[in-house]
Amino acid sequence: MKLAIGLLAIAIVLGQSVWAQPVVTRLDSLFSARHNKSQLSGNVLIAQQGTVVYQRSFGYADRENKIRMTKPSRFHLASTSKLFTAVAILQLKEKGLIKLTDPIRKYLPDFPYTRITVWHLLTHTSGLPDFQIFEPYYQQDPKRILTNADLIPALKRYGKVLFEPGEKWSYSSPGTALLAAIVEKMTRLPFEQYLKKQIWTVSGMHHTYINSLSALVHDEKRVKNYAYPTLFSDSVQLADSIPRHQEFAQESGALIGPGLVVSDMDDLFLFDQALSAGKLLKPATMEEAFTPIKLNNGHYAQPEPFLGKTAFGLGWFILTEDPTRKVVLHTGKQGGLVSIFIRDLTRQQTFILLDNSESYGLNNTTLNAIRIVDNRPLLALKESLSFIYAKDIIKHGTDYAVSHFNQLKSDTLHYYLNLFELDYVGHQLMANHQAERGLETLRLLTQLNPANWFPYYSYGKALLTSGKKEEAAMSLAKSLSLSPGNKEVQQVVDQLKSN
Repeated sequence: MKLAIGLLAIAIVLGQSVWAQPVVTRLDSLFSARHNKSQLSGNVLIAQQGTVVYQRSFGYADRENKIRMTKPSRFHLASTSKLFTAVAILQLKEKGLIKLTDPIRKYLPDFPYTRITVWHLLTHTSGLPDFQIFEPYYQQDPKRILTNADLIPALKRYGKVLFEPGEKWSYSSPGTALLAAIVEKMTRLPFEQYLKKQIWTVSGMHHTYINSLSALVHDEKRVKNYAYPTLFSDSVQLADSIPRHQEFAQESGALIGPGLVVSDMDDLFLFDQALSAGKLLKPATMEEAFTPIKLNNGHYAQPEPFLGKTAFGLGWFILTEDPTRKVVLHTGKQGGLVSIFIRDLTRQQTFILLDNSESYGLNNTTLNAIRIVDNRPLLALKESLSFIYAKDIIKHGTDYAVSHFNQLKSDTLHYYLNLFELDYVGHQLMANHQAERGLETLRLLTQLNPANWFPYYSYGKALLTSGKKEEAAMSLAKSLSLSPGNKEVQQVVDQLKSN
């Protein structure tokens, strides 16, 4: 009864729209079905032309204490936080305080690389590595809190860029943290104060803040995050009790700029509306931000597709499959948390999904929500072959897992295979004292992708970890033959030779 009243209220808000009630009903059916299959736990908001057409909460904000998810529940946004950093940098550009073509050393003199510019950091084409720069610090002291002050020393210690600036697209959260440092340098304000003054207050976002290991914020409305201990686990537990999430949280938990923003779905919608109204950036600046960037070779940058064929702009992912519409977005994932923020600029649609339980298939669920609003046929919600394989190899052994995998892989209507997911399975097996099964999984990956350098690189690292140096050398050599000059592979080869 309460649901019916809620749906009726939404339809009334939309006035005389003849499609409102059917769309709302279909949306609710989609999200309820996902929740009932433990594939959604969180908050959803969908808007059309500035009006909320669907908004609902699912599951628990705190499972142990049976506290239900509610509209004001607040979530860490993880990498969706990067949007605020991008807007801040573009605001400084508009004010003439910086130029995107300026080298980073102009603002941060100790930065070790002369050719990397603000534009390279903003577009993830700098060649800087990701959080692996902090791994030595974590290994030396797992309780150390790493901050933005550790960035440049860590980069110097790491010693190499992965490629020349502008040559490739490669995600670098430390690069975004350097942008936050530039904002602080040029405005003489702590980064959070700048965001609050120039973005959040202007947008009316009064429930958004930064929660850092170096400045923890008590907030009863902030949800707890849950995750599966492994891909072959049957139930979730608190994410901060899982070793792999503990390490990442420690390495990233005080790095301001690429993450750490906490918000709710209403505040994110206000952010969307402030962008649309030109309150934060000029239309010309936003047009530039939403234009796909090109690499040094003249080709468009192509990030790993996760919601369809994807390009990248100035801090924003851009969907490119439908040339008749402009869709920009960012997502975040960290320790059980998933955030999805999508803006269809052509049709003035907004899709916000915040989840606190590492729910499976959220990307496809969101794509189907878009299709419902567009009145298009739904996508089949395919299952991950990697996840099925992971459970099979633990419950039934390697022979069964590989046989079942081979049986299902041709059924592309119901199953999909992602290279990085299967790679993740292999390394999780090794981390959970299943070394032989892990190696078998990574070996399978090389057979599935014989022309790709990455599986041989990943397999080689795993062999090296297992003490199989001769085999590791052969696999790494194969990787280098497929990707000559790859600095990431060469670094492991050099490590092998030095031991």
